[in-house]
Amino acid sequence: MDKLRTLDSKDLKLAINKCQESYKLAVDFLTNELPLSSKAYLPYNLQLTLLVIFFDVCPKPTIEQRDSLKRWFWITSLTSYFGSSNYTLMRQSVNNMKKYAETGYLEYITINKTVNYHNFLNSQFSFKSAASKTFALILASKKPRSLLDGNPINTIETLAIINKNEYHHIFPKNFLSQIGVIKRKANLHTNVCMTSLSNNRSISDKAPSLYFQQIQQLLGDKTYDILETNFINREAFEMGLNNEYEKFIIIRQNLISDYIKTLVEQ
Repeated sequence: MDKLRTLDSKDLKLAINKCQESYKLAVDFLTNELPLSSKAYLPYNLQLTLLVIFFDVCPKPTIEQRDSLKRWFWITSLTSYFGSSNYTLMRQSVNNMKKYAETGYLEYITINKTVNYHNFLNSQFSFKSAASKTFALILASKKPRSLLDGNPINTIETLAIINKNEYHHIFPKNFLSQIGVIKRKANLHTNVCMTSLSNNRSISDKAPSLYFQQIQQLLGDKTYDILETNFINREAFEMGLNNEYEKFIIIRQNLISDYIKTLVEQ
């Protein structure tokens, strides 16, 4: 900051303009390459800062660089890499991002942390956490369709503001409470999908064994195509029809884990 005092007004204006352009490029990347339409869903503010630094140095990245940045975004989000950031980590991350922008060498943005799929998917669903924001982005990246009518969910609007009414507990929490499932186990990421507000109200607290039958009746031969966009396959659907919560969660956890691997692996 002290160095800014040594610059004249012309240099400062040039720097401001360059910074603005870098921010625009970073936001363009986040909104076009990733299912992010609002800062409200950005897992960590430092991710945006580092992307701005990248585009400041490299405003026209290659396709390979853009793909690498997407993997970097998902890995840093899924591993909570910036969850306990300190000055040393921030400085190192800034230097590494600059070096990657200058050289294109992947080693500079390689994150030496592995994704703990079980812990991530069985975390509590709460938009106060970066993990749940990340999970919402994963759901959106699948381009989900509403369970009851099959209509595409407008994920841009859904992710514009945090609105809990646009997320549905597949096994409703009140239903699970009635059969003895504790609140902590009912509110797992793996029990949540996106939905339209009208569908959410229509399903309400119905047992899956009831509204899954309704899904079959309404969607007909499109049932499994629609369900797949919500990480529910035929086997998981059968568990829902039988109100088998634990088995449903295990199956869906495996489905989402396999998908996440496509986001973070080369």
